[in-house]
Amino acid sequence: MPLTRSSDLLVAVGFPVIVLGYCLATFEYDRESMRLTAELFDPWSFQCAARMQADPLQTAIVYKSLDGLRLQSVTVCLARIGNNLTLLFGLYRLMERLRRPQLPAAAPGPSREYQRTVKTSIYPRKHPLAGLFVALALGTVVFVTESVRHSQQACASQPLCAMHAHRWWLSRSSSGDFSGSNTSDPVQSGAYNCPCRVLIDVDLAPSTYSAWSDPPDATAAVAELAASGDLEILQLVNRRLPELPEMLPFALANGSDWLTRYPLSCFSSALVYTHTTSLPSWAAEFTELQFLHIEGKSQSLSLATLPQELFASMTHLTFVHLGVHPTLRELPAFGGLTNLRSMTLVVMSELRQLPSDLTELHSLETFLLLMSPLVETIPDLSGMKESLNVLVIEPTALCCNGFRGTDCDLSSAVCGTGLTQSDSIGELLECLPTERQATSGTLEVFAAFETSICANRSPPPPPPQSANGSESVNAGDSSQTVPEDILERSILQCAGVQYRECKLEGMGPSGSGMCSSELFRPTSCTGNPDAIELRRRQIAARVGPSCNPDYETWLGCTAS
Repeated sequence: MPLTRSSDLLVAVGFPVIVLGYCLATFEYDRESMRLTAELFDPWSFQCAARMQADPLQTAIVYKSLDGLRLQSVTVCLARIGNNLTLLFGLYRLMERLRRPQLPAAAPGPSREYQRTVKTSIYPRKHPLAGLFVALALGTVVFVTESVRHSQQACASQPLCAMHAHRWWLSRSSSGDFSGSNTSDPVQSGAYNCPCRVLIDVDLAPSTYSAWSDPPDATAAVAELAASGDLEILQLVNRRLPELPEMLPFALANGSDWLTRYPLSCFSSALVYTHTTSLPSWAAEFTELQFLHIEGKSQSLSLATLPQELFASMTHLTFVHLGVHPTLRELPAFGGLTNLRSMTLVVMSELRQLPSDLTELHSLETFLLLMSPLVETIPDLSGMKESLNVLVIEPTALCCNGFRGTDCDLSSAVCGTGLTQSDSIGELLECLPTERQATSGTLEVFAAFETSICANRSPPPPPPQSANGSESVNAGDSSQTVPEDILERSILQCAGVQYRECKLEGMGPSGSGMCSSELFRPTSCTGNPDAIELRRRQIAARVGPSCNPDYETWLGCTAS
């Protein structure tokens, strides 16, 4: 096959196959361990969220690699269609030539003079445009080589950039040195911005209390790597980012569109335990955002407000997780989330109602409302009857205030009154009149998910008292507030060693627990029986992290 046809085939078929093979070879996931997890935990729990359990770097690389195979713009679509048509035309001409019978040698005599002379040369005739195509090919090689070199040099000093774009022309850094550099190449001197695509800075299991309470500040790193306008994936876990960096001065100086010069093309943002207390109004311009996960810590280190127009234009957003924001009183309107597939709201102690346009989320498949005791009503869910696959609501006021058409009992355990620190919780709850009760369509949806709506689970035993009189709870249980003094002592006891046996404070001699880092929290002592049983099963099945007999003998680990 001619070289041009081979290149067309490589671009149209070979390249996607190579990308898929690379993703399969790169991505590693312990599926056996996840199978054991699914046997012990609820399917909607954090432990069963495969995306959160997988390696963040591998997930980002695979996501971006597969995303590159999609038709993301009209230009890319036309280019691929043209390439495929060229390949088909080349293959058609090849098959025509193969099917054409070989003419026999011409016999002497005039009767064969009409026959077409068959070319004996296998090379096509020379054409003046050949030089142009050769020059174009050489120019492409030079351009790609220099783009890779410049980008690698610009990002060499940025270890937090997990993946970067390849650019020959880079934007100038506002802090770079263009004149006094000791190097001959200004790219190496930090004078140009790194075209970072993926920024990952995570500590999934802090080993000390200081690493948990006072994590490193990532504001400067985020601002620097976002300066080129190429940032698409931002993932921070146990890093400090009180607020998103403001628009950089160079973007205004260049007179460029902010949507392309600043990270407003961001596709995925996960801010877990980052001390973020608010989002600026311009965050609503992240119109390409697809994944949003913001996890708080406590009342002073969680979201207090959100812009009311935050979701107005986020038509591409498919996943929203807002967890542990006890002072957040109001959520933005949901009307713009036309493509939303999953929404999780956890520990919203001051939230009293959901936006009325929740009814417009006709594509919603998973909806979790957990540990939000003051939510009195929920908008009509009849429009989600066909799309919802998972619906979990517990515990909250609507479970006991008559909203479901049942008798009002504000003292019921399903009210979740123990989840708020307010002393006047009884005064905040009231029985609803008939006109505010659930619609018939909502009740039908509730009936379809009866086992996960206001489930009357057995309450836990009364927690013991700590030395200073505060209640002591398992340090690994994120659903409750752990006093800081108890958490600090629990972390010190574990000393960063996973799965070692520990003693739960205030539980007496029988209070045995396991050192574990759950939900990206510090390695501390937890009494969660499901977590302990999961580790036992992992050791028995020889899956998951390798066991250490020095610390895990009590779980069944042996030296052999």
